Amino acid sequence: MKTQELYALVFLTRYVDLLFTNPLRSPLTTYNTIMKILFISTSLYIVHQMRTRYKHTYNEAADAFRVPFLIGPAAVAALLFHLKNTVVEVVWAFSIFLEAVAIMPQLFLLQKTGEVENITGHYIFALGAYRGLYALNWVWRAFWEPGYRQWLAWTAGIVQTGLYADFFYHYIRRYVSGCCGGVRVRGVAARPHTVWWGVEALHLSSVCCIAWVALAPLAASFTRA
Repeated sequence: MKTQELYALVFLTRYVDLLFTNPLRSPLTTYNTIMKILFISTSLYIVHQMRTRYKHTYNEAADAFRVPFLIGPAAVAALLFHLKNTVVEVVWAFSIFLEAVAIMPQLFLLQKTGEVENITGHYIFALGAYRGLYALNWVWRAFWEPGYRQWLAWTAGIVQTGLYADFFYHYIRRYVSGCCGGVRVRGVAARPHTVWWGVEALHLSSVCCIAWVALAPLAASFTRA
């Protein structure tokens, strides 16, 4: 649930420009406005359903990741590294940084359980595929739009892809081999004393924050160039 709530926050902050955009300015603007509203409304609806109708299926004790450790550094990074000195741009940068690590609560939950149900595995894979489509969009625009650069978004995307990589490997291997059970997280069930990825999820989030601080100035310099 915490990952879904973080994604709802990501979309709410990323699309704050809805407050200042005329949706009828052009067909493309109308399309983008509709899609942004759908992203926000469906994310909030899913969170509402999880909090109400399906509350009995939620294991709050297991989903114990401390999201302030993600929201706080993302906010600090956005204040330090953004493209323009406007509120909208700072909030947009916050959404980019937060999205890069929004999957962390779900991965932390996988670490604790050792295996994920099919429907949850498909959900995580769909989130990763969503980022993959963004990457294709970046490649397309970089090829067809001279001067197009989004170094902040690209840097955050690399961090996010790295977080998904281990799960993707086991997910794809599981279904390519024809298995129909859940996805087993590396080493947790077979070696319970081995910590997934060699560090705890909280430590990994700290590493991501350090990566932001190290890479964001370089990204911002390329963007301003």
